[in-house]
Amino acid sequence: VRANLSLALPGTPPEVIDRLAEEVWGNAGAVFAEYPHLAKFTDPKRGLLRIETVEPDPPYCRPGTPVVFVAAHLANWEVACAAMTQMGIRSYALYAPLANPWLDRLMLRHRAKLGCETVSREAGLRVFLQALKRGEAPAMIIDRRVDGGKPIPFFGAEKDSSTLPAGLALRFGAPLVPVQVERHPGARFTVRFHAPLAPRNPEADTDAQALDLTRQIHERFEEWITARPGEWLCTSKIWHGSVLRAKTDVYRQV
Repeated sequence: VRANLSLALPGTPPEVIDRLAEEVWGNAGAVFAEYPHLAKFTDPKRGLLRIETVEPDPPYCRPGTPVVFVAAHLANWEVACAAMTQMGIRSYALYAPLANPWLDRLMLRHRAKLGCETVSREAGLRVFLQALKRGEAPAMIIDRRVDGGKPIPFFGAEKDSSTLPAGLALRFGAPLVPVQVERHPGARFTVRFHAPLAPRNPEADTDAQALDLTRQIHERFEEWITARPGEWLCTSKIWHGSVLRAKTDVYRQV
């Protein structure tokens, strides 16, 4: 955690990194405590979510409109799907099955209360293709390192990243919408749907456009993480260990 924060926030004093690391673990504990209560976030009467759309009357809120959502592990990222449910959007959330089968079943049971379909990483592409054909919405968290992904800059260092969301959006002509979640006291959240991203060079080939869109996603994540680093679940190696050792002093301090 300290190494990830140090790379993302260069020049930050070690004592501040230590404080932010405590905030990261505090937010992680809050997320785990909120899992049994996820159903509450789908109920607009409870007022736990403030849903904001940067665009007025976004087209992707209309029934039958395909859309691809992307988010980072910020605040409680799970409630982004609850916001989609409140908005009447049928979403399909990608997840990586946990190694512990009992815990995996427990987490799936909790996530089922969000009103979205949970899609295993192994079945993701097929299910997402079918969803987009029906005018529905895949949703993916892509701030982690993905083995076999494309090396794309993230806070100035290359991270192996998934270009799947960008590729799907391009293939179906669907909006690619970054979703930001912010935590507030009392287990309340703002879920902000940003304007769809567009390739900076629409004349480039599809692979180049997918790389460009993924870079733009990373740029949004960088802004959000820099503003609220203590809400970023960076408890795994976001970059390869060699990158963290080369760019931070954390491992040399151990």
